[in-house]
Amino acid sequence: MGNDETVKEAALRDALEEAGVRGDLLHFLGYYKFTSKTLQDESSPEGLFKAARYALLVKDVLQSWTEQRTWLTIPEALEEGFSKWHADGLTSTIKDD
Repeated sequence: MGNDETVKEAALRDALEEAGVRGDLLHFLGYYKFTSKTLQDESSPEGLFKAARYALLVKDVLQSWTEQRTWLTIPEALEEGFSKWHADGLTSTIKDD
């Protein structure tokens, strides 16, 4: 995220870059923590970061996309996504912004 980019703008950009989708942010879902050796710097020498998660209403899917993309139902996403993050200790308390 650049200094002039908001968290919401970064989420929309990330959806396009990582999944090849565009849409509207619906709800803030909370934060999760992650570590990254490639992003270590003076502000986070351990490489520990916090990322925001949003529900996205997908309105455009790029047909030509090099990354693997998997579609899940909401129950599958909750079971396979949030439950796994929570079990792995990657989520912090979910709160509204």
